[in-house]
This record gives sequence, structure tokens and C-alpha cells, in this order.
Amino acid sequence: MIKFSELKENFTKEKLEELEVKTYLPLAEKMGIIDGIIDSLIIEDDGIFVLDVRMKELLLTYVVCKYYGQIEFEENEDGIIEFNDTEYDWIQENGVYDYLSTDVDYTFFDIFYKRIEQELEKRNSVGAVLNRFSSKLIEKLNDIGDEEKMKSLMNLTDEALVRYPFIKDIIGNDFKQIKQVKKSGKGKKKVK
Repeated sequence: MIKFSELKENFTKEKLEELEVKTYLPLAEKMGIIDGIIDSLIIEDDGIFVLDVRMKELLLTYVVCKYYGQIEFEENEDGIIEFNDTEYDWIQENGVYDYLSTDVDYTFFDIFYKRIEQELEKRNSVGAVLNRFSSKLIEKLNDIGDEEKMKSLMNLTDEALVRYPFIKDIIGNDFKQIKQVKKSGKGKKKVK
């Protein structure tokens, strides 16, 4: 194990060769590392989950350096590991990542990218989208009075159909019933 500050101090290519590089990590350890960072890699963008490319670059570089290169990064006074663009740029510019990643077992990268793909598919699935939508709908309806519930329900339904047109096929008959209630004027009485 070497401290990052020591690696940077009077850095030469020979210092890289002194690193005790691990070429393999047990599967359980790989999965633990990846599952520990997966939430930091995925962000919501206009209702759809996408990969945060910047965070992917930072965290992948950090993981390779820490777990395979056994480089120890300093913590700040709050106990948070200091690894940001500055450390990333230095590692990339000086060839540390390239040196280490050539020795990393390919299964790590394979699992890393497949796990991201799997999580994105799960979070963007029809079921997940509908769950998020229904949660927002229920939250919204709980915040307003009965007189306004139908208007709000219709507005949210219309918004969902614009954003996710496939929902109409899924909720078909329920959607028609909601529209019928709106046309008939039912649901306008305020209940105390």
C-alpha cells in the first residue's frame, strides 16, 4: 500500500513498477465494490435514469487505483476520501491508470459495465416508471382537496401520456374511465 501523496512526490515511471498491483479480486469483493458505488453512477434526467459519465470516470479510476493498485487516498476532516477531478487528471496524465488497468482482470470491467446496464434497465423499466408516476400522483392527491383531485389527476395523467405515450396502452380502460368521470362532472363535490 502506498499513499497517493507519496506516489506523486518526485514521480517517475519507475515508481509505477514498485506498486504491488493485484491482478485479481474475488467475485464477492468485486460485486461489493460495484454495488457500493452504483447509486453514484446513475442520475435522473427528465424522468429517465442515465449514466453520469463524469462520475463513472472518477469512480472507475478510483476503484482501479485503490483496489488493484493499492493506492491509499487521503481523507478530509469529515472522513471523506479526497478524490476529485484533480486526482483523476494527475492519474490519467501520468499514465497511472493505463499502467494499472492493463493488469486488471477483464471480468471486473465486464461486471462493472453489465451491472450499470442492468441497473439502468431496472430503473427505466415500464414498472419502475409507473411506480414513480403513481407515487407522485398519490403524493399530489394527498396534498389537495377533493374538488381539485380530479383536475389534478387529469393533469398528471395528461402529463404522463405526453412524456410516456406507451402508458396509454398499459392503462387503457382505466384511462377511459377517468376521462368519463371528467366529462360527466362527477367528483366535483367537496367532501369535508
